[in-house]
Amino acid sequence: MVGLLVLLIVLIALLVSLLGDDDGGDPPAATATSTPEESVLFPPGFGTPGAGTAGAERSPFDATPTPTTSEGPNRGALVTPTSGSDNRLDQPNRGTPADGASIGPPSARCSETCLVRVENAGNAQKILAANGTRPSYTSSNWLWTIADPAAVAGISSVLDTEVIRQTSETLALYMVTVPDGVAEQGAVENFGAVLDSVDNYRLVQAERVPANVRVVIETGLIVEKVAPAPPSSFARPDERQSLDEGVIGSLAEQIDAGAIEAMVQEFQATGSTDGSGIGTRYYTTPGNQVAADNLYRKLESYGLDVWYEDFVTPEGLLLVNVIGELRGSDPSRIYGVMAHFDTISDSPTSVAPGADDNATGMAATLEISRILAGYDLRYSYRAVFVNAEEVGILGSDAFAREAVEEGEPWEGVFNIDSIGSARNGDQIVLNATGNSVWMADILARVDDAYGIGQSLIIQQSAGIVADDNKLRDHGIESVLVARELYGWSPLHHTSKDLHERVSIPRVVTATELVLLTTASLLI
Repeated sequence: MVGLLVLLIVLIALLVSLLGDDDGGDPPAATATSTPEESVLFPPGFGTPGAGTAGAERSPFDATPTPTTSEGPNRGALVTPTSGSDNRLDQPNRGTPADGASIGPPSARCSETCLVRVENAGNAQKILAANGTRPSYTSSNWLWTIADPAAVAGISSVLDTEVIRQTSETLALYMVTVPDGVAEQGAVENFGAVLDSVDNYRLVQAERVPANVRVVIETGLIVEKVAPAPPSSFARPDERQSLDEGVIGSLAEQIDAGAIEAMVQEFQATGSTDGSGIGTRYYTTPGNQVAADNLYRKLESYGLDVWYEDFVTPEGLLLVNVIGELRGSDPSRIYGVMAHFDTISDSPTSVAPGADDNATGMAATLEISRILAGYDLRYSYRAVFVNAEEVGILGSDAFAREAVEEGEPWEGVFNIDSIGSARNGDQIVLNATGNSVWMADILARVDDAYGIGQSLIIQQSAGIVADDNKLRDHGIESVLVARELYGWSPLHHTSKDLHERVSIPRVVTATELVLLTTASLLI
């Protein structure tokens, strides 16, 4: 009986084995269940007790939107984007789409770098920053930004997102705002191609750059330039050092003569269409806005908060000044360095390289900004790049008017213009009048204290006219720093104002003088 029972059990086991394994091999491995990759990207601190209300877990949608620093839809503190596809909230393996593939919901599918509209809800700007981008234009309800496919997927998983077009190009993009109660009257369509329309906002691609906005503003509409895409890389330091009197003298060691020379060559070539490396930044040409976009991205890559200040020329062209800021611990004072970035010549729309006048001033201002970005400052510093200096000093006039209207606490601005001439040796002309004379005096004291060794010609002449004059006219104290004045140089305002005729060592020493003087005021 027992034997029969054992035999029955063996037969049942064989039968089960035969039915469960048809090929007689090893049992099949368990089928893996794919786990979707995390795509909801929140900035560090969200969902962590203590990030908001004490002891409470905080949702990413509970955050207060980033406060603006002044009135107007396109001004305010920029959230610093995280650079690199492998540095977004410690999620290095989010993956990238295969060639030709699109990712994201249907309204936000992006197969290459895209221009997208994102709802400005909760902590939207922080979510953009966590995905390596920032707004190119900000309104109360919407943000327009440039983002790669992986970033679009991450953003659209959290926020309502609409792809406007598959490109990162913003050169010809302008935002038109239709105020309540104002009829468009066809002005927007006459201005350019409408790429996006939502609420009172019309994103327009203008037919030419810089755009003539007369048809828009005469209708009562508001038009602003859209900012460029974020820089692809960042040179900003991981940590900022304390700036005090003991380190000021060593700042000169950080000046990179090779970088200054490269920037002079780069700006000389801006606007070139024939591969010659000689272009134009004349205010009516596309090269002018290309230069503005380049300045914007360079300042941002150093770690400054950057914005455009728009103004309209008498003939109706919308131009921009470029402003970058390092905010100090005490924002009650602002010190700045200024340079104009437009050029002129006898053939201004085709060849106006402006290497000395004023790519040298542009390069010096950028280098000063890069170095100061490595330090914690007591007072705020701003880099100011003004436009249309060569055709009536228009940009600095618009800048000064806005600064006064906003009540900004400017203490002094160093205007760097044409500092690369070798004709007169170490000579530098400093010009200031009225209440600004102290700025020329402090430059002279710094030159002596640190042994820079420049031959300073200190002027108090209202007849020397440059951007600093307009600032003084509006009550902002300013001084000119130049090696050549208008009418002195045989190269200025000609097609021969080229990089090979610029003395880079002279640019470096002038940069050192302004850098050390500015730094001494920021502590």
